Parts: sequence; C-alpha cells; structure tokens
Amino acid sequence: MRLQEVNQIEPVVDAKNVFRIASPDCEIQFQAPSTVEMNEWIVQIQKQRKRQLMIALRTSESNDAFEIDTERELEAIHAILYENAETLKQWKNTLEGTEIPVGHPCIPSALQDQLKNSENPEQAKQLFYSTLQEILHSTLLIEKSHDEIVNRFIKQ
Repeated sequence: MRLQEVNQIEPVVDAKNVFRIASPDCEIQFQAPSTVEMNEWIVQIQKQRKRQLMIALRTSESNDAFEIDTERELEAIHAILYENAETLKQWKNTLEGTEIPVGHPCIPSALQDQLKNSENPEQAKQLFYSTLQEILHSTLLIEKSHDEIVNRFIKQ
C-alpha cells in the first residue's frame, strides 16, 4: 500500500489498541502495545500523508527551496529545549551564585570568557541570565501546551 493511496486511518472501535489503515484496494490493521503508542502512530502517519499531499500539490519546482515542515521543526526545537532544560537551569543557578552539583555541566569556558571579557561584564551576565530565564519559561509553556494537546488527542 502506498502512502498516496491511503484514504482512512482510524482506531478500530471493538479492539484494544488496534487501528486500521485503508485504501480503495485494501485495509490493514495494526495493534500497538498501548493506546498512547497507537495514537502516536496515527498522528505520525497522518502527518506523513499531509506532507505527501503538500508535495503532490506543489505547482512549481521553485517552491522546493521554501518547503519547510513547520510541525516537525517545532517538534525538534521543543525536544532540544526540553532535553537541555536541566543544563540551562544549572547555568542559571551558577549565575545566581549557587554551586553546581557534581556531574552536572558547567557553563562552557568559551561562554564564561565571553561574558567576562565583554565591555560590561555585569550587564552581559544579566542579559545572559534573563535569556536563560526566558528560554526556561518558554520551554515550560511549550511543554504544558504539548501535554494539553496530547491529552486532548488521547481523549478523542
């Protein structure tokens, strides 16, 4: 079955963690280990269908340079921020004067040198601190929104 032929992706009502993918010619059912994983499969397949449709609907080759999968890029940014949030918290704590626990990454020396050697080191430190706070706050908001959307999708 080719992705372009898929016209239906949906959970099977009477079966646990089973979803079906259908085309005009055939139907395939899959069983996932959990409801969450089943929903992830459905979402990812729908995203790929949408992406495939966008590619098929392109009218000129010049659009290729501007084709960006916004959802995928935002998801990648979210994952990077979320994975590194603890490191950013430790850096923020360092700037506040709190000692970093053993085993946690310090602020890279190149960045420390840049802060110390700037025209106004205290202002540079404050700006970096504010930036870290904003990144951490934004990461928290993104994670909260992400959780709400996932929960809403699971309840459907």
